[in-house]
Amino acid sequence: MYSNCCEKLDNLIGFLLFGLGLLSLNFHQNQKASKRQLQSQILRLSESGKSDAASISAASERWSLKGKNIVVTGGTLGIGKAIGEECARLGATVLTCGRKSENLIACFQEWQKAGLKNIHGCIADVSTPEGRNAFISSIERTFPNQIIHVLVNNVGTNIRKRAIEYTDEEYHQIMQTNLNSAFFLTKQVYPYLQKNDNEGSSVINVGSVAGKCCSLFPPLSTLQHPSC
Repeated sequence: MYSNCCEKLDNLIGFLLFGLGLLSLNFHQNQKASKRQLQSQILRLSESGKSDAASISAASERWSLKGKNIVVTGGTLGIGKAIGEECARLGATVLTCGRKSENLIACFQEWQKAGLKNIHGCIADVSTPEGRNAFISSIERTFPNQIIHVLVNNVGTNIRKRAIEYTDEEYHQIMQTNLNSAFFLTKQVYPYLQKNDNEGSSVINVGSVAGKCCSLFPPLSTLQHPSC
C-alpha cells in the first residue's frame, strides 16, 4: 500500500512538473509573440511617421502662398501677429499695421531674426479715417502691382463692463474699432481686391466669440429696478 501511494505521488509530481513545463513554454512563446507584435507596431508607427512627414510636406507645398499679397490689420499682437507670420512663412508678402510704434519695432526685430523679411508694416489706427488712409498709402507703396489677394480685418477691442454701464464714448470706441474699421477698410481696399480677376480675392473678418455665446450678465429686458 505504501509503494502504491508513492507511485501515485510520483505520478502527481510528474504531472505537475509537466504542467509547469507547458506553462513555461507557453509563457516564453507568448513573450516572443508579444516582442514580435511590439516590433511590428514600432515598424508601423515608423512608417506612419514617414507617411505623416510626407503628408505635411505635401500640404506645405499645396498651401504655398508664394506670389500672394496679404493685408492683416492689427498684426503686432495676438491672432493678427500669428496670421501674418504664418502667411509669411508660406511665402506671401504681408503688410500689417499697429497703433504703437514700439510694438511694431519689436515685431520687426523678431521677424528679422526669424528670417521673415517678407513682412512689412506701418503705424496706423484703422479705427479712424486718417489711419485707414495712411494704411491705404502703405498698401500702394508695398505692392507695386496694386493687387491684394487677401484682406484680414483683425483689429478689435473690448471694454469689460455691463452694457448699461457704457458711456457714449466707450460705445463709439467699440463700434469704430470692431465694426467701422472692417466695413470702411474693406470698402477702400475693394479696388485692389477686384484687380485679382483670375483667382478671386478673399476678405476674412475676425470677430469675438462673444457673438456666439450667451452673456454672463442678464439681458437688458430682464433687468429690474432694485425697488421692484
